[in-house]
Amino acid sequence: MIRGRNEKITIIYAVAILFRTKYARVAVYKYLRYAIINHRTLTARVNVPGSAPVDPDSKPGSNPDRGAGVKRGEDEAPGGAEKLLRNFETECLTWSALRHPGVVQFLGVYLEEGSCLPVLVMEMMDTSLRKFLEDHRKEDFPLNLKAFVLHQITQALAYLHSKSLVHHDLSPNNVLLNRGTFVTKLTDFGMSHAVNQSTSIKGTTAFMSPEALQSPPQCNEKLDVFSFGNVILSTITHMWPEPCPPTHYKGDQLFGLDEFQRREQYVEVFTAQEKQLFLSTVRQCLENLPHKRPCSVTLVEELRHIESTLSSDDHVATPAEQVYQQLLAKNEECRQKAKVIKDKDEALREKNEALRKKDEALRKKK
Repeated sequence: MIRGRNEKITIIYAVAILFRTKYARVAVYKYLRYAIINHRTLTARVNVPGSAPVDPDSKPGSNPDRGAGVKRGEDEAPGGAEKLLRNFETECLTWSALRHPGVVQFLGVYLEEGSCLPVLVMEMMDTSLRKFLEDHRKEDFPLNLKAFVLHQITQALAYLHSKSLVHHDLSPNNVLLNRGTFVTKLTDFGMSHAVNQSTSIKGTTAFMSPEALQSPPQCNEKLDVFSFGNVILSTITHMWPEPCPPTHYKGDQLFGLDEFQRREQYVEVFTAQEKQLFLSTVRQCLENLPHKRPCSVTLVEELRHIESTLSSDDHVATPAEQVYQQLLAKNEECRQKAKVIKDKDEALREKNEALRKKDEALRKKK
């Protein structure tokens, strides 16, 4: 009975998410409740290679980005199925309402043949920022391109915050990009909430702000700003910015460290140019007190200034210009190959003409 309803439920759920009809939402809620209770696992699979969501407690050395991304929630606690249903519906409804170049476009939901589990369908991207950083050396990822990527992240954050939404789990795992153009987008809105409406916060531990670790946690857009400071550290250094303990001993005295000091070892590997451009922004983002951190609109302006500084000082082509230059180079390569082929054809024609004349001369002699 369930398999026979796949197509119907797929259509109903797409309508529920995109148009929010009450009937569709109630119908699919009942269906998903049946599926979750019976399978005890809700799976949402993303068709973006290199975008697998990571367990917040996963070790920095683990490699989360292989193949299609998969998110699973185990229904073990009492009321787990109901919670999974609410979370899944919230993510779909939140994501489907977002329209911005810096946000991966949510396309809908479908049920695979032979499965009762819903699958998220979204815009295709090449890889995650984390995987790209792991696969490339610093010298292979120029600073102007890093500024271009970071600038796009701030624009997406400013858009979310203008909608009174907080991402809650900003990290290189949830930043996707396309190779070549370096177009960058945010993904994974399973933890997104309206400002000041979250009673519990989960995320990637190394990127979480101190107020997110309080009980109860505080939730506003400055949480994402703190995470962005860590994204800068990770993008510049190609490292996972795991903070050191909040206290340390000097001799027999115990000293407390602020959030910037806990990550200062990553700033120490910055080049002089990287410190000049990014150190001030990182320091502001990693302030312990949320009200001392800049807003996302300010970050957009700061990153725009950094990007323009790199472009004017180093005369480095923008990603679009680089693609255009690559196309011109490829076109020139093809033109040269065509010329070589044409020259060879001309040489063959001349050779054939010489042989023809030689044959005519031999026939006349006979």
